[in-house]
Amino acid sequence: MASYTGRLLRVNLSRGTAMAETIPPETCELFVGGRGFGIAYLYKELTPQVDPLSEENKIMFLAGPLAGTHAQSVSRWMVCTKSPLTGAYARSVGGADFAAWLRFAGYDAVLVEGKASTPVYLHVTPDGCAITRADDLWGMDTVRTQETLHGRHGQKTRVACIGPAGERLVRYAAIVSGRRTASRCGVGTVMGSKNLKAIAITAERATRLANPEAFKGLAREQNQIFRASEKFAQHKEWGTTETQNVTNTLGIFPTRNFRFGQQKGGEKLYGEEYRKLRTGEFGCYNCSARCGKAHNVTVGPYAGAWSEGPEYESLWAFSAPIDSTSIEATIRADQICDDLGIDTISAGNAIGFAYELFERGIIDRKDTDGLELNYGDHQAMVTLIQKIAARQGFGDVLAEGVVRAARTIGRGAEAYAMH
Repeated sequence: MASYTGRLLRVNLSRGTAMAETIPPETCELFVGGRGFGIAYLYKELTPQVDPLSEENKIMFLAGPLAGTHAQSVSRWMVCTKSPLTGAYARSVGGADFAAWLRFAGYDAVLVEGKASTPVYLHVTPDGCAITRADDLWGMDTVRTQETLHGRHGQKTRVACIGPAGERLVRYAAIVSGRRTASRCGVGTVMGSKNLKAIAITAERATRLANPEAFKGLAREQNQIFRASEKFAQHKEWGTTETQNVTNTLGIFPTRNFRFGQQKGGEKLYGEEYRKLRTGEFGCYNCSARCGKAHNVTVGPYAGAWSEGPEYESLWAFSAPIDSTSIEATIRADQICDDLGIDTISAGNAIGFAYELFERGIIDRKDTDGLELNYGDHQAMVTLIQKIAARQGFGDVLAEGVVRAARTIGRGAEAYAMH
């Protein structure tokens, strides 16, 4: 129990208050931390009738009890809320080092409730939390937002923020920290609905353990076990950029809006091809796997595109659904989503849905703002991502997710909405 901070920061944006609460020891014992705390608190404090985009919904940012320690691969951060995309409980997971900084500041969780009357961000330190006006940040992408807050609060600050997609309540908006995201279920949309642009945490590295030296010994042993593993070495070398080799071979690569399990020419998307564009690698807090692989495009229509990814889910989302084998397009699409704060999986799924509707004649150019959604045309996909983030034209329809988009379109579109 010693590794818990035992504190939760409760922020009420409607009242403009931020107070630390003690997390009951029995909650720590029964629910462990992270997603467990999220389930425990939201089950107790929300009713099934709560509108996910209302002031009554709550959103939690959580870390596990080992986050920020010497242990390997335990510093992921969780976001829990009621989803505006599904209407059900939502849990999304992010990487980088935001969870470690949350614990360094002295908290196991931040719970945000209410709604600010104007855009704000939270500045969390070991001394407390300031609710600060964010009018100047509203409209910025996630890169500029983080750069601005790092400049304002120093390099010992870590930021989790939304981009324009979250501000415009795209139902699958992401929360971005560094270039890692908690993307699923519209958690960024809930932040946007509360006029909460970002959480910035400034803290020194410090964690509490019952026996620090014994723990360091166990962490070294864990690291040795990892490094002796052939699977670990493979993951360190490739990250998730080889997963499509397996899924396409097995016939479970969701091609043309999940109609087929194998993509012809899919070998053009295999890990060896991505490696040709690799420019670096990175890892989350205290994780020696360094499975994140950065890629840069130097030629063609996407020259200059750069991404700390794409990971497998983003890779397939921007290739198989529209039957494209352009690696460069997946990198550009991933970059746009990270910049603007969009979940790559839901975006790719919505666009793949639109391509099938176009092929079947259920929608045409009058519906798509003049775009031809022909299989293999990745440039139309990139345009649609930008339209979704801006809620512009047909992008406004797709920004609602495939279920709501199908209802809006009608004409039998519901039969092709994969969810």
